[in-house]
Amino acid sequence: MKPKGFIATEYCSALLEDGLPCGTTLNASTSFRDRLGYHWCPAHKQNGILLNYGEGHRYPSIVFSDNTGMQYAIGNSHDSMLWEVACILGKPKMIEAALMTLGLIETDNVSTPEDEDDHGW
Repeated sequence: MKPKGFIATEYCSALLEDGLPCGTTLNASTSFRDRLGYHWCPAHKQNGILLNYGEGHRYPSIVFSDNTGMQYAIGNSHDSMLWEVACILGKPKMIEAALMTLGLIETDNVSTPEDEDDHGW
């Protein structure tokens, strides 16, 4: 029997630049688990929140832009895989823009590196 709060060596589900995994080791007190079972570190919790929205709304198609005017889209015909890929690979700026468009956050509270390109992935 596993001790309460134990996660068997789970890591954050987010992938970073060049497809490298986030690599953050998670524990029960700091991780967020979305409805599909992906685990997220505190820095990528918003990715899981967005995926929960998609799952809860049957993976709708959404189109949105960030504060620089960069355009993004997620979804097509209620396809869960498109949402999963977008949330796992999405850069913080894209995830934040989606959450703001959906009314899930109100302010610019996700920081992004200065050298991040604006392709959203």
